[in-house]
Amino acid sequence: MSQRTASAGAFGRVMKEVRVARGLSQEEAGLRADVGRRFYGELERGEANPTFATILKVSRGLEIAAAELVARAEAHLVVDDDENDQS
Repeated sequence: MSQRTASAGAFGRVMKEVRVARGLSQEEAGLRADVGRRFYGELERGEANPTFATILKVSRGLEIAAAELVARAEAHLVVDDDENDQS
């Protein structure tokens, strides 16, 4: 998997983890972030790469610091890389 695809997937997993922990639907999270539900879903599935502006919108909508979202996504990338190295 390319780094670009892996990073989008990792960021999407973190978005979903935080959204579910907050008890939000994709639609509600998208509204809070001022992005459409469809685009929000694409981000969560790693089908779209967020711009910096989108990361800021999503973080505000999920009430979490953008730096925290990015750090968690980076941690997923490290774990995924470690798992791939062991296979």
